[in-house]
Amino acid sequence: MQRSAGLLLAALILAAPAAGSAQTTERQYLSGTDKDHTVPWDFQVSGGRKAGVWSTIPVPSNWELQGFGSYKYGGPKPRPAEQGRYRHRFDVPRAWREKRVDLVFEGSMTDTEAWIDGKSVGPKHQGAFYEFRYDVTALLRFGSHQQLEVLVSKESSDESVNGAERHSDFWIFGGIYRPVYLEAHPPASIERVAIDARHDGAFRIDVHLHHLAGPGVVTARIETTDGKPLGEPFSTPEPPAHSRSRDRAAPARPDCFAGWQPRPTPPGGAPPRISLKKPSRLCAQIAMPRSRPPWPRIRDRS
Repeated sequence: MQRSAGLLLAALILAAPAAGSAQTTERQYLSGTDKDHTVPWDFQVSGGRKAGVWSTIPVPSNWELQGFGSYKYGGPKPRPAEQGRYRHRFDVPRAWREKRVDLVFEGSMTDTEAWIDGKSVGPKHQGAFYEFRYDVTALLRFGSHQQLEVLVSKESSDESVNGAERHSDFWIFGGIYRPVYLEAHPPASIERVAIDARHDGAFRIDVHLHHLAGPGVVTARIETTDGKPLGEPFSTPEPPAHSRSRDRAAPARPDCFAGWQPRPTPPGGAPPRISLKKPSRLCAQIAMPRSRPPWPRIRDRS
């Protein structure tokens, strides 16, 4: 394996209002973190067992396994068109007032809609097996109690989703079965990165930025496994961008890797470090970890 092929895309996202420092992205769990560590939410299912009765349910979980709704094995109709309605009270730290806050669902079966204090957080999400998120900053009252309401439909209103995920040779479940949390980011931040690492040692990095209000510079450097720089840093200037995210390529110039030849990756790989700077101020930095767990490395406020 080449050194460049040993990169992992887990990210530590940091931001700083003060020069030379950086603040870790923060996460506040509204649910539990897994099946063994859950949080009770108010819950009502529309059909099957305990239909129409408000109760509580551990989140994350599938409602069938908690005594609600109906069991159905995949295949042709009829299929239970059940919906589960969730309610949960939460509060947001006052310290997050200047940050962008996302409401994140790591997985929900299947169509999912959400409201905060009766206001929609965004369009309906369809699909059970991947993460989705909403920017809810404008809906939050920092330091106050608020209510999250979530409506989950066991069957999707999109038949292509049902064909791909529901009508198969396995049991069909419903519910919020992966964690739900709030994630606070600095206003100007590195949203995510994608690395095209070639066998000859060349790199191309796509850096997705969020709300860069003024000109800045994206800089990346490659490090050895013991943290020493490998070649010179490479950078690209960034004009202001007020959209939620934008793509920008930071290609590695050949002279950035002068004297370095691809070689087998030592244990732990060779992670890159990527930073976003404005004049005299470090805004954000991503440090690729040398091993996957824990992933992502984000400070929790559970």
